[in-house]
Parts: sequence; C-alpha cells; structure tokens
Amino acid sequence: MIPERLLGPFEEPAFQSGLLIGVVALGVGAAVGVLWRRQWGRPAPVAGLVLAAAAVVALSGTGRLGDGLAAGLVALAVAGLVADGYPPARPALPLLALPGAWFLATAVEVSQDWAPVAVGVVIVAGGALVAVFDHHDRARALGPALMAVSLAGVFLTVPETVEALPVFAVAVPLVLLAWPLRLANLGAGGSLAATGLLAWTVAQGGTFRDGALVGGLACLGMLVALPVGRALVGRNVDGRRRPWPPTVTAVVVAGAQVVVVALVARVAGLREDAGSATIVASVALALAVVAGAAISMGGAPAARTSTEARQDVS
Repeated sequence: MIPERLLGPFEEPAFQSGLLIGVVALGVGAAVGVLWRRQWGRPAPVAGLVLAAAAVVALSGTGRLGDGLAAGLVALAVAGLVADGYPPARPALPLLALPGAWFLATAVEVSQDWAPVAVGVVIVAGGALVAVFDHHDRARALGPALMAVSLAGVFLTVPETVEALPVFAVAVPLVLLAWPLRLANLGAGGSLAATGLLAWTVAQGGTFRDGALVGGLACLGMLVALPVGRALVGRNVDGRRRPWPPTVTAVVVAGAQVVVVALVARVAGLREDAGSATIVASVALALAVVAGAAISMGGAPAARTSTEARQDVS
C-alpha cells in the first residue's frame, strides 16, 4: 500500500488542474512538433516555452502568479528566441538573459538577502548551460524529461509547495514530448524560461529553509553538469573513442539525473543552513560533472584507420 501522505498532494485540486493544463499543453506542443518535424526533420524547439506558458496559466488559476513572473519569463523567452533565430548571438546568451533574470530575482518573496542574487546567477549561468545541453542533445530531445525530473526535485525539496505542486504537475505530461515521441526539445528560449521558472519556484517555496534554496537550485543536475563535463574532456577526446549508442546514452543521462536530483533534493535540500547544504550540493554536482565527462568520452577506443596505423609506424 502507498502511504496516504505520499498520495495526498496528488489528490489536491492544484495538482489535478495543473495536470489537465499540462495535457492541453502537450497537445499544443505535439501539434507544433509534428508540423515542425515534417518541415525541418527535427524536434521543434518549443517544449520549454510551452512549459513556461502552461505554468503561468496553472499558477494564475491557483492565485499564486507572483508579480513579475510572467514579465520575467517573457523576457527570458525573447532572449533565447533571438539566439534560436540568429545562431551567432548564442555566445551572448548569458548577457541577453540579464533583463529577465533581474525581473525574476527582484520579484521573488524571500527573507534571505543572498537569495535574489543566487536566483539571478542560476538563471543567467544555469540557463545558458541548459541551452547548451539542449542544443547538443536536440536530436534525442531529452531536455523536457530532465527538466521534469528537476521540477520533481524542487517539489520534494521546498517546505512550501503551493507553487511547486502545480508547476510540477504541468511538467509531467510534457515528458511525452521528449520520450518516446521526440517531437520537441526545450530550445534556447525555452531553456532560459524553464530555468527561470524553476529558480522562481525554488525561491518562493524555500524561503523558510536555507538548505531548500540551495538544494532546489541545484536540482538542474545533469542539465548543467553534462555541458561542463563535455567541455572538460573536449569533443569526444578528439574522436579517439566511440560514442555510446544513443539509447544507452539517454538511459545513462536520465538515470544520472534522477540520482543527482535525489541527492541535492533530499540530502542538501533538507539541511537547515546554507553552508552545509552548499557543500553537499557542490559534491553532488561535481560527481555529476565527472559523470558528464565520462558520458562525453564514450565507450571503447575507436578502431584506427590504416592511414593512422601507418603514421604511427613511421
């Protein structure tokens, strides 16, 4: 039997209405994804935008739509859409994200002086890393599924879940856009908007426990750790190792995300003080970076060509 206390939140009207809104959003995202794939032959970069829009609707329905949230998410979405539409602007994504990050960081209702700064830094730096992850992984479209895991971690971390519950509920159906349909990835605009939504939700629900703020923000997990790990090892170690099969890579990345989010949510996030929570979260994310580096390196050494063998002999 599943304990009543675990089922309780999922019986609340906020979760059920959020889930319904998520299903509607899934239909919209799937329709766009099908048309996009027919036209361009790849997943549509809209899942993050759909998530952010659906979350705004769900929060508005529960009366928890905070001042500045919608404006901040729109600013972040526009910043990312500029990078999506004009690829040379992609390196400037953190700079483009600054106005939206400022909107959200100043809109959160927190008692800790350092929390708005942490929220702003996570949106700018974390959002840019999520966009890098999503761009590199756009064919597998893992981003929406991993973001849903991150939002589940936020719900399990923060002591006040009135915002986290509907946001998580909205994200659940949108996992189908990633797997098994592979119709939509987050997109640069969606990566920034989804990261901003997560950071705002953490701040709103974690204000009464410092550790929850740290653990919740760290729930981005592999979405930020994998790009860092990939950068550390270079491009597949100059091609000297064969990459893992796509299905194996997807399973490993998703499994690593679940483990990392569980650690930062239920170990770091339950600490009362920010210092010890930061230590635990830093260790967990460092291990995630190592895992990301190992995943980027691939499997067995690649077979050398005859030309390479002759060069070694000479």
